[in-house]
Amino acid sequence: MERTTRKRYTKAEVPQHLQNATAADTLEQILKMPGEMDDTYNRYKIRLSLGNMALLATQGLHEFGNTLPRWNDDFHRSVIMGEKAYYIRRPAFKKELNEETGEYEEKLVGFPFVKCWFGVNQTEGEEMPPHQSPEYSIPQLLETYGIEEEPFRHENGNCQGYSYSNRIAVNPIAKWPDKTRLHETAHVLAGHTVPEFNETYQDRMHRGRAEWVVDTAAHIALKMAGLTHLMNESASRYYTENWRQGQDIPDEDCKQAISIGEKLLKGMRVSAANVPIIGEASNQTAVAGGGEGR
Repeated sequence: MERTTRKRYTKAEVPQHLQNATAADTLEQILKMPGEMDDTYNRYKIRLSLGNMALLATQGLHEFGNTLPRWNDDFHRSVIMGEKAYYIRRPAFKKELNEETGEYEEKLVGFPFVKCWFGVNQTEGEEMPPHQSPEYSIPQLLETYGIEEEPFRHENGNCQGYSYSNRIAVNPIAKWPDKTRLHETAHVLAGHTVPEFNETYQDRMHRGRAEWVVDTAAHIALKMAGLTHLMNESASRYYTENWRQGQDIPDEDCKQAISIGEKLLKGMRVSAANVPIIGEASNQTAVAGGGEGR
């Protein structure tokens, strides 16, 4: 993660609609954004979290961007006079004394708003270098997270797929097999396939909530990667709304759907496995009010 050393903005300075945004607001923004936004925002080894992409879209920026120092140093471009920066959320650290070792260690303390991001059209200077769009691989996704696909053995032929432990299976006649692979992989990543979850299933999360989380995550990942041809978007949204059954979705479920969608997207990227994500934090969203960035 790139450390934040620039000015942090107090709550009074950050626009109210950004401060008060919930995980549900972030998710709604992600779902209504056009496809292939992973390639739109994330270029030249820049990796923004889904939450930061949504945060920039909320402010009206829909293009690749960077910080002022990076524009100067990496691209030999400068920000045009009078252009205003956009907010993103970046990791903040502080040094704390480790009483066992007697040494000071850096500790992540949050993801404050930082007004530091400029879009490419706000800059001028040298021509931008050629850009190669990212490639995505579902086999790599499974390898990244140690998930094995086995032959489909379910007796119910209408079942599209299933998952247990770290294994998934997809019906050979599934209508959207790759979407099903992401759906079942999301179950594994969400912890739905471990015995402990099944033992307390009804107490912690009923099936409708669990299915909503993983299918929303799969939908997000395919949409942001520009792989919507691997699913029927309308049918996918109908599926999740059917599980929702008209109920409001808890913020914790929205956070988890975004978090798992982020993991699916990151795991599919062929060339970005080791690139840190600006705004990354476990199980959080970048514009959730009072939360940490992801």
